[in-house]
Amino acid sequence: MVVSDDAVDASREARDALEQRLQKAQAELKEAEHQVSMESRAVNSARERLEQGRREVRKLKKERRELTIREAVATALAQYRAHASERARPLLAQEASLLLSQVTQTRYPNVTLDDSYLLQSRTTASSFH
Repeated sequence: MVVSDDAVDASREARDALEQRLQKAQAELKEAEHQVSMESRAVNSARERLEQGRREVRKLKKERRELTIREAVATALAQYRAHASERARPLLAQEASLLLSQVTQTRYPNVTLDDSYLLQSRTTASSFH
């Protein structure tokens, strides 16, 4: 089988054209792989930021619950303190009256306690400091 020079040249030109197309396709593939890699990194980075945001939201919700509980406890304690104070004041005033009456030989038989727990004589309306 005899092949002419023109056929060989045409075959070489076709091979060279295919080689160029192959190189171009490989370069495009490499660029596409690079683009996918970049986009994959961007997606992973976005996922990491999203998860970090979710963790921050969970942390803030937990802190909010804790603060709500602390506020409720502080309110309950303040109410208890006020209630206990109101219950204790008459007993303390009674004991103070008895003690002052004994110590002062009944000069101050009736004393009360004001809101600041200062002693006041009911008979003279004077305060003891």
